[in-house]
Amino acid sequence: MAVGRSFLMITDGNEPAKTTRALESIRALNVPNSEILVGGVPRDEWSHIAFTMEMSDYARAGRLGAMRNLLCQMAFYDKLVVVDDDIMFDPGWYAGMLRYESERSGEWQVLSCRILNPDGSRFWDWKTYFGGVNKLLDYDKTSPHVSITGGLIIMRSWVFEQVQWDAERGFYQAEDVDFSDRLKRAFVDIAFNPYSQVTHDAGYTQRGDYVYRTEA
Repeated sequence: MAVGRSFLMITDGNEPAKTTRALESIRALNVPNSEILVGGVPRDEWSHIAFTMEMSDYARAGRLGAMRNLLCQMAFYDKLVVVDDDIMFDPGWYAGMLRYESERSGEWQVLSCRILNPDGSRFWDWKTYFGGVNKLLDYDKTSPHVSITGGLIIMRSWVFEQVQWDAERGFYQAEDVDFSDRLKRAFVDIAFNPYSQVTHDAGYTQRGDYVYRTEA
């Protein structure tokens, strides 16, 4: 595959203004050798920002994994940024990725990064899942129970060739937990980049080691 970054966004099309802002935040990064693909229920006005793919049946059924798999199959570049439609990229996100990659001599497999709530608290950016419960991890800690949120996953294309999402799972069926477990069974390393940041533009807040909804 070509060297670069594919930004792959899934959407149900229900909040087009928010999704437009998310897409614009990616475009504003000015990442060289990159593309933006959108799958789900796309809108015509996004065609000047991204290549769009109709997946309405999957989107309405909440088949998140199926949509992510299809977009990853279409990706042109060797680094995949799989993202939900309410993730806003900080202007320094790309510089943070370059810093992390430089420090690691380019060696990484699957990454999360800082994901903040609108109030500045943490979303599920670096966490464990054990006994049916998510719990935030300190950024400088790790655990055999690390589980990556589905809202933003950064990974090598070769990882996707080995590990895909469960295409049959729907809304609230823990597709991200299942994907994390599949990664670990394949001995894929899940790591954290503290230098890059996004905001999850939704109604959540952090209290201690947990994240809670603030709106229905």
